[in-house]
Amino acid sequence: MIILTVFCTAAFRAAGGETPVSPYLSPAKQGYYRFPLDLPKYLSAPFGEFRADHFHSGIDIKTGNTEGHPVHAAAAGYVARVVVNPSGYGRAAYIAHPNGTTTLYGHLQRFFPELEKWVIDEMYRRQSWKIDLTPDPARFPLKQGAEVGLSGNSGMSFGPHLHFEIRETASQRVVNTLALGIYDVKDNLPPTIEKLYWIGMDTVQGVPVQAVPQPIAVRKAVGNHYTVDSAKRVEITPCGYFVVETIDRKDDSPGNTMGIYRIAATLDGEPRFEMRKDYLLFSDMRYVNSVSFYPLQRSARTEFYRIAVQQGNSIPLYHGVKNRGAIALADSLPHDVAIEVEDDHGNTSQVTFTVVRSAKASVAVGGEGPIAEYDKNFVSDRDGVRVTIPPKALYESIFYGQRVDSTLAAYLHRTEKKQSPATVRLLSPLCSIHSEDVPLHKPVTVEIRAEIPAALREKVALARVAHDGKMSYAGGSWRPGRVAAEVSAFGTYCIVADTLPPTITPLFTSGADLRNATSISFTIDDDFSGIADYRATIDGQWALFEYDRIKKRITCTFRTFHFAKTGSHTHRLEVTDNRGNRKLYQGKFVR
Repeated sequence: MIILTVFCTAAFRAAGGETPVSPYLSPAKQGYYRFPLDLPKYLSAPFGEFRADHFHSGIDIKTGNTEGHPVHAAAAGYVARVVVNPSGYGRAAYIAHPNGTTTLYGHLQRFFPELEKWVIDEMYRRQSWKIDLTPDPARFPLKQGAEVGLSGNSGMSFGPHLHFEIRETASQRVVNTLALGIYDVKDNLPPTIEKLYWIGMDTVQGVPVQAVPQPIAVRKAVGNHYTVDSAKRVEITPCGYFVVETIDRKDDSPGNTMGIYRIAATLDGEPRFEMRKDYLLFSDMRYVNSVSFYPLQRSARTEFYRIAVQQGNSIPLYHGVKNRGAIALADSLPHDVAIEVEDDHGNTSQVTFTVVRSAKASVAVGGEGPIAEYDKNFVSDRDGVRVTIPPKALYESIFYGQRVDSTLAAYLHRTEKKQSPATVRLLSPLCSIHSEDVPLHKPVTVEIRAEIPAALREKVALARVAHDGKMSYAGGSWRPGRVAAEVSAFGTYCIVADTLPPTITPLFTSGADLRNATSISFTIDDDFSGIADYRATIDGQWALFEYDRIKKRITCTFRTFHFAKTGSHTHRLEVTDNRGNRKLYQGKFVR
């Protein structure tokens, strides 16, 4: 008999509910879309895969590690939006369809000729190297199969591929094209179950506190069935939940690890938990840090699924969840657990085992300090540090912790040439804000008090300090008597001043003869706060240099620039970082 104890019920409130099926994607309409490439249907990433602070919102289609393959409209429609940005999807086209959906094609090399010319003309007219356009619906109609552009590697892409999505136009809800049967790829490989973990938990003053994860080794038995050591029962503390480490692969992409589609659990044959990724809203993407078990997930390539739903997790992926997935054993009898994982092609693997209540008490971590409730505003103001956590920034209530260490700050200051950018000046102690193992759903405000010299006030910001002493830019600005920033993760922060301008390196010799060249490029970089903006001119006219953020390179393609004369040309480039430091470069070339 299973009894849900008071402390378990307090930690996990009721969850569950069904996700409505899209009226645009019924089985009768699944033949509506063609595949966007005339290439084999090989994927490098599926829908819903875990990424840093978000789910993967589409499918990534391989292009043979090359660019320039024609990308086709999946269905008839019109170009509804065009984006050029060095981040995100890079060059991306959005096609609206009469059935109420929109398809997205990301990381393109270029658009089809008429659209490419219009986009370039608009970038020159607005003098902007990134742009977001919504053309009139009648301007660029497309038939099914018409060329949208050429595949590429633009934006935050680390290898040539096509990112493809289908969205419901009205809600912008993204759909799982494989799990819903819109496309089919060769996939006979079931997911692999790597390991289980038991997370013992308790409730102290209404706050869920958890023990260190207890690893449970699994082994493959027969077929797709896994089990634990058959000679032992798994002893678990009176209350807690399981975490499953799993990964998937596909036949034609065996070297690529993939995320799974569905996970479900039963206790003594009774359904207790199900999570499946049919649809995702962009407003829900950060819930990945609660769907996963963040302390293990944040540094892993495999996926760690929390078989439980935290207090502040309202993403509509869960179905039929009881007691938020927590297991509470009120007796010492054996109980049967089954956990099933499924990929987006219907292949499944299952691990079954027996659990029994341990005689040992739950060893929970935490239980001291002020309480930050997940659904209320919380403010800590002590030791020269003020932290404001807004409602629903946390996935569950916590005992808030904070520490200020001026000794370590002095050490970093002495060794900053090795540990952090040599140009960054350390202007405060190091302030450890709670724990890096606790994720945030919304930014929190961190304010560190310090007297900042007037000459540095425009240059100061907060930096996040890693365990090895390396610093990363966290943003923010000076306010009288303090420096404040909104940060998206707990961790160690301090005040720094960034006074060094960016660097500019031309990828040609000054005065070079470029009459046979098709473009001109520079490498631009900044050692700390990052590139905020740049402006380039040729012969005094604004010139479009497109930015490859990964390669740290900007390039002007000569076919896009109107040269008023032949011969010698002057060029001028000014680059600004996020703290307002500027670098100017001027030179000449022949064309």
